[in-house]
Amino acid sequence: PAVSFRLRAGAVERSLDQGATWQRAQLPAGVAVLAIASPAPGVCWAIAADAVLRATDGVTFTREPVPTVERLTAVS
Repeated sequence: PAVSFRLRAGAVERSLDQGATWQRAQLPAGVAVLAIASPAPGVCWAIAADAVLRATDGVTFTREPVPTVERLTAVS
């Protein structure tokens, strides 16, 4: 099934049933997400003030290199 994502209170949630139910995604400890972008089903980019996270399987978020020393506030 296609995976959808949403952001709620600094946490990423995912749905396997087109938004009928939502489950909190597992993120690295201490990361408060500020924004997400989901360009395709099962793919999600998330940013925190000092972290960039990526999931390509709809489940596992991994840290990616932060491309700047500036504080991140959005993703598109």
